[in-house]
Order: sequence, then C-alpha cells, then structure tokens
Amino acid sequence: MFKDRALPLLLLVTGLRGMADRSMIFFLPVLIAQLLREVDPGVSDVRIATVVAFHLALMTGTSIVVSPFIGAFSDRIGRKPILVTVLAFSALISILLGLTSTIGVAFAVLVGALGLVRFAGANMAQAASLDIAEGKRLEGSMIGLLWGNNALFGSLSPILLGFVIATFSPVGTEDYRLIFPYAAVFAIAATVASVFLPPIGKPNTRKV
Repeated sequence: MFKDRALPLLLLVTGLRGMADRSMIFFLPVLIAQLLREVDPGVSDVRIATVVAFHLALMTGTSIVVSPFIGAFSDRIGRKPILVTVLAFSALISILLGLTSTIGVAFAVLVGALGLVRFAGANMAQAASLDIAEGKRLEGSMIGLLWGNNALFGSLSPILLGFVIATFSPVGTEDYRLIFPYAAVFAIAATVASVFLPPIGKPNTRKV
C-alpha cells in the first residue's frame, strides 16, 4: 500500500493536522488564563477554570452537531474535497484567532467555528484510510497506523511550540498568542499536502 502515494500523503496530512490540533488543545487553556490575567491580575482560579471549560465545551459541542453532516456529505462527493476544505477553514480560523487579543464574543465564536472542523478533519482522514484499506482486510491495521502516526506527530508538537514560545516571546515573558500562527502554519501545510492526494473512495451518488 505504501507504493501508492495515497497512504504516505494521507499520513503526512494527518500528522501536520495533528500538530496544529495538539497546539490548540494543550495551550489554549494556558492562553485563556493569560488573557484573563492581563485584564484582571487578581482573577480567581475558579473564574479561569470556568472560562476554559466553557470554551472547550463550545469547541466540542459544535463538532458534535456538524460532524455527522460533514461525514454524510463526504459520502456523496468523496473524502478529498471535504478534507481540503476542512483544513483550509482550520487555517483561516487560526489566523483570525491570532488577530483577537481579548476573551469575548468574537473569541468564543471563532473557538466554536474551530470546533466545527476540528474533529471533522480527523474523521475524514480515518474514513479515507478505511477507503484505502477496502478489500484488503487491513482496516484495523490502517486505523492503528493512522493513530500511531498522529500520536508521533502530536507528541512533537507541544515540545516544538514550547520552543517557539520561549524563543519568540518578548524578553522576560511567555506569549501564548503564538499558538495561533503556529497552528496556522501547520494547517496551511496540511492543506497544501492534501491538494496532492489522489481521489479516495467511491462517492455514493444516492441520497444519504
């Protein structure tokens, strides 16, 4: 299966996407705490925990609602167009989040919008991997390979992002806003790589 470009490219795409995703999941709570303390240095830990929980729940909630529809749509037109669109949208949202400087309505809307596509990208990659393995009785091997690949890339992301924050933050500070351009770079790289994927799966022309 590695002789065909579909599988190596898919692993690259999911790895890059995972690096962008892990940076958000691991560092977004720290950024929210930083932004709250900039407005109110005496903000309580309970207030920080509540705001963090709200935004993470918002990100997850939007994905729960939208992901089934995105999956059904991919059954109609194929995995690749949806994967490219989802990754490009993730890059755009990361850039827009980088332009926000305070916790507010705009920040919450963008976090919710990110949730719309966060899980969808992983779901599309998983569906594509099963399409590649179709008829070979390697479905379990493909899922294991895909998530092992994601774990490898994802484990490197926090280390690399920590180095970026330590290197490029103003002297004596740690600027966690850098997570957004960092995530955008990897989301853009994943989008570009996904463009070169061959068509994967057989679109279902019937109504879903």
